[in-house]
Amino acid sequence: MSDNHATDLEKLSQQSIWRCFMELSAIPRNSHEEDRVIDFIKKKATDLDLSWQNDAHNNLMVWVPASAGYETSPTTCLQAHVDMVCVATKGVEHDFTNDPIDVIREGNLLKANGTTLGADNGFGIAMMLAIMEGEDEHGPLELVFTTDEEDELSGANNLGFELTATYLINLDAEEDDSITVGCASATTIKAELSLAWQPVEQGDGVFQIKVSGLPSGHSGLVIHENRSNAIKVLTDLLIHFVPSIGLIEINGGLRDNVIPAEAMAIITVPKELENDLRTAIEQSNATISMKPLDVSATYILTKQSEIDLIALLKNLPHGVLKRHPELDSVETSANLAKITVSEKGVEILLSVRSCSQVGEDAVVLDIVNTFRTDFDPEEFGIEHLSPPWRPNLDSNLLAKAKKIYGIFYGKPPKINVMHAGLEAAILVQNYPSMEAISIGPNIFDVHTPQENIEIDSAERCWEFLTALLASL
Repeated sequence: MSDNHATDLEKLSQQSIWRCFMELSAIPRNSHEEDRVIDFIKKKATDLDLSWQNDAHNNLMVWVPASAGYETSPTTCLQAHVDMVCVATKGVEHDFTNDPIDVIREGNLLKANGTTLGADNGFGIAMMLAIMEGEDEHGPLELVFTTDEEDELSGANNLGFELTATYLINLDAEEDDSITVGCASATTIKAELSLAWQPVEQGDGVFQIKVSGLPSGHSGLVIHENRSNAIKVLTDLLIHFVPSIGLIEINGGLRDNVIPAEAMAIITVPKELENDLRTAIEQSNATISMKPLDVSATYILTKQSEIDLIALLKNLPHGVLKRHPELDSVETSANLAKITVSEKGVEILLSVRSCSQVGEDAVVLDIVNTFRTDFDPEEFGIEHLSPPWRPNLDSNLLAKAKKIYGIFYGKPPKINVMHAGLEAAILVQNYPSMEAISIGPNIFDVHTPQENIEIDSAERCWEFLTALLASL
């Protein structure tokens, strides 16, 4: 770290919120490795004579008593997760088990030197620590520090203590122009299919057809941008040549929460169809390549299996399926996330998101029925990763937050339903009478080494939070 950077950070750390953030950044806190940061918070609570409770999943709750004159105010829960995504730029040596984050300042931004910064959700934790230390006015507080949000959400899903709060303020949002009042569920559907194979027809050429270079992105946060799905693009090409071609192999996609950027098929093509296929590829708007392979294929899908599989891929949903009737946001979507087809078997993975449980259930049923039109899956796995958080647009907490926001920001906030999971959804499901919102500063490029947080946005968020707590 340069002397200038050190000086900049020292000046910034004179404010309690940034001092707490820098203290946190010195503690490694990868998912499933949160012992040190939880111990740090427990010690701080003990030193401040605050009561705390630690559960079996290493979640921590700290009780902060009400300020003088606020003893009869309703209890508010503040919640954030202590773990962070640990990613380093290629060539940067960083031991996330032992090394502190090397925080640097560039103008109005805080970044890390070649790694993720951990502002997601480190700044939320820092605000909670500063409230523990400070003398800001507020009613009784339950501060909930959860573990393992970035991997399995196991912390929030297994809280070992009871909440009594009337209000919940989740501090894991990443845009300061909005107040989040709901989020989508996350459910995955995995099917293993059995298809019939036949010997390859001799004399046909073997080719690799590859779709590549698509922008990809998070299957919830950017699904509204209608980015192309490589599996769908490949399907739209092949469907015009089925069953005249022979399918040997298909591979596409990476994970359930990523829109596929690449997909590949290895096929046999009769000589008389090669030019037609090349012409179709040239006329496509996508980046598709056709490459001859010097291999001898043994088996291809039978004609009926080929027809059924391509029809299945055509009919499986992808993209925005329904928009929220009151908010300008996505309510329900699906992502055709991954496919593997080979002689070893067929696996297809989809994800479904919705801020309505009814909407999610309807899409999952539709997908199951689509599979069963022509197939009887050998294995069918449906996993509900996180529940939806249904917006309550008439809540008292939201009304007060909007009023205070207008005072601090000089404009009304956008009311946002995030099309991705938040731990608030789990807490609201377990405590349905608790009113909830999620707020946060501008944090960009999370989960990448380019992650950064806007300093002035973070300071406004902190002032907004303390003023909101004083109003409740």
